[in-house]
Amino acid sequence: TRCSRDWSSDVCSSDLSMESKIKIAIGDVRHRTAGRHAVPMPIGIGYIASYCLEALGEERLALRVYTDPEELLDDIDAWRPDIVALSFYSWNRELSQRIFRYAKAGRPKTLCVGGGPEFPPPTGACRDYLRENPEIDLFAYREGELVFADIVREYLETGDPGQTRKAGLPGVAAYDRATGRLVLGEVPERIPDLDVIPSPYLSGLMDRFFDGLHTPAIRIHRGCPYTCGYCYAGQEWYSKITSFSADRIVAEINYIAERMKPYVNVPFCIHDTNFGMYEKDEIIAEHLATLQESLDWPRSYDVTTGKANLDRIKRIVEKLDNRMQMSTSLQTTNPETLRIIKRKNISETYYKEIQKETDKKSYHATTELIIPLPAESKESYYKSLRFLIESESKACFTYTTMLLKQTPLASPEARAAYDFTTKYRLLPRQFGEYRGERVFETEEICVATKTMSFADYLECRGFGFVVASFLHKQFDFLTRHCAEIGLSVYDLLRRLWEIIHQDHGAVGDIYRNFIQETSDELFNAEKNIGRFYNDSD
Repeated sequence: TRCSRDWSSDVCSSDLSMESKIKIAIGDVRHRTAGRHAVPMPIGIGYIASYCLEALGEERLALRVYTDPEELLDDIDAWRPDIVALSFYSWNRELSQRIFRYAKAGRPKTLCVGGGPEFPPPTGACRDYLRENPEIDLFAYREGELVFADIVREYLETGDPGQTRKAGLPGVAAYDRATGRLVLGEVPERIPDLDVIPSPYLSGLMDRFFDGLHTPAIRIHRGCPYTCGYCYAGQEWYSKITSFSADRIVAEINYIAERMKPYVNVPFCIHDTNFGMYEKDEIIAEHLATLQESLDWPRSYDVTTGKANLDRIKRIVEKLDNRMQMSTSLQTTNPETLRIIKRKNISETYYKEIQKETDKKSYHATTELIIPLPAESKESYYKSLRFLIESESKACFTYTTMLLKQTPLASPEARAAYDFTTKYRLLPRQFGEYRGERVFETEEICVATKTMSFADYLECRGFGFVVASFLHKQFDFLTRHCAEIGLSVYDLLRRLWEIIHQDHGAVGDIYRNFIQETSDELFNAEKNIGRFYNDSD
């Protein structure tokens, strides 16, 4: 029988009673103490949940989907799920583990399953992490749909979390406390045809999130052809591109659009890493353009465009009436750095042409740099900024190198080779108190290398702050005036920085506060962050 879902798939007509079903709570939980960092609908766990229901049968499972941690904690008390499965991202890893500990405290036999990118690679580091965090029974690697369905199938057959931990299922890591070894299943195959995953929209699984607070999100493709060393998507196993069909995506968009009529100012999120590079993207864009005309939605997009087939991307931006921002990020222009991180940028000539065209047609375009990457120096960073600014980039942002788990740049080999100095900092707004325990989400960042000292890093962050501020639209008269008198915008901003960082007035105070906060936010050890904020009022 087809479920009539209000907010969860356990509300369904079936001959079996609720108590005869395995209860599964699956969540992509987000902190809400100081606003929300991640607002998209939980489409990732939606795919996993919908595939699990299809593969194992709705008559055997009662499954609920969550983003609100308090709601999940309440249901752990009242509903008492057999399996709690949670995503691990940089913004919710500690929160997910707090929920696991709470579930285990109330019901030790609860099977707790984690999955996602924010976890050590399946090596000795993974074994140590699982040993030190016994609340995690299993961790699912890579694509979660097949892996999680196998976990639930094993649990259905044995009813024993201990046996499930020892099964050595494909794509699953577990710690055997009796032997002290890592139980690691074989590497699972990628899903070649994503349409085998039932739509969590068309099945009604996402209906409860059409509340004006969550951003509707879709995924057209999985995979990335690039191998950037700082990015989780740059791993070799993820290089092949797989896709949902255009008909499937159009049907989902139509379903979403009907339910977004009361919330026309809420953006539309496309989770692809390189949107616009593929022919199918243009087909989807054409359909979105018709919705813009008929419903005046979407009015804006949260999307990252690719760095190839830029003519197609420009056509898409035009089709969408300039409501979509075009990404033209380079991360660096230093050839040696690009070689080390295995990134290939578009040519500098083509980049300049794009910037001129975005200005001519009033496209919204942004460019990013990352510091400190291997072999990057203060001088090479300034050279990159000069190129961007003199290419007429209208928005240049500098970000700090994040050492994301399972990426080549975070490996012990890379750390040693380039003499990384790393620190930890609190993620903005990612904290809260849950059942009497404070939880803080952190990230590990690189603040110095053998070619860029910490003092140089602070100076570069400071100049990047000035550039981002004065290239903002509200100061566009500066760039226009420079063009009129033939003055380099970069030279003007450099001179402004020299004045500001020595200024003793209000502007100088703002700059010094930024530099001070950039330094003060850093901790030598991850555990020190919790200690500091737990001791603070």
